[in-house]
Amino acid sequence: MFQEICQLKIGWDEALPEDLTSRWRELAQDMVGVSSTATPRSVLDRMEAEDVKSVQLHGFADGSKIAYHANVYIRVSTANMCSSHLLAPKHESPL
Repeated sequence: MFQEICQLKIGWDEALPEDLTSRWRELAQDMVGVSSTATPRSVLDRMEAEDVKSVQLHGFADGSKIAYHANVYIRVSTANMCSSHLLAPKHESPL
């Protein structure tokens, strides 16, 4: 979707065409269920659940006409430390 927007040369302060707006709303609605997604493996190292102060998901992506790459990391904070772990890498390239 990002590539399509870039190809249309839409400015940051311009409205998206209705078809892209509709697709974006659909994607945003799908993301509502992400908070209830369970990860079936330990990403908290040796931390006890009651020690955890915050948990954040961070996503990064980049792409071109022929390839893309995306990563999702989890960042866990306690009173004494922060740690991050790669949860889901995804890439596709013909090379």
